[in-house]
Amino acid sequence: MKVIFEICGSLKEKFPFTLREFELPENSSVLTLIHRIDREAGEELPPSVWNSEKRIFRGPIALSIDGMVVKDYSTRLKENQHIKCNRFLIGG
Repeated sequence: MKVIFEICGSLKEKFPFTLREFELPENSSVLTLIHRIDREAGEELPPSVWNSEKRIFRGPIALSIDGMVVKDYSTRLKENQHIKCNRFLIGG
């Protein structure tokens, strides 16, 4: 199945791509996508956004699907789903 991963806002300057389509096995989860990002781009990502030891995003980064923040990386993805990656900002 194909999913679309988009980097948004100030994170665009940190990633080697801003919009990318990934081919994943059926019934893949958000964590499957994160592992694919690690394999294909992990070495190019700076330590400020990527923990290469744990193979996971670092810092205040939030993934969202259909406008909802992903809280559980075991969430199953669907064909042609659009996943956005944003810097999570807190403050006022």
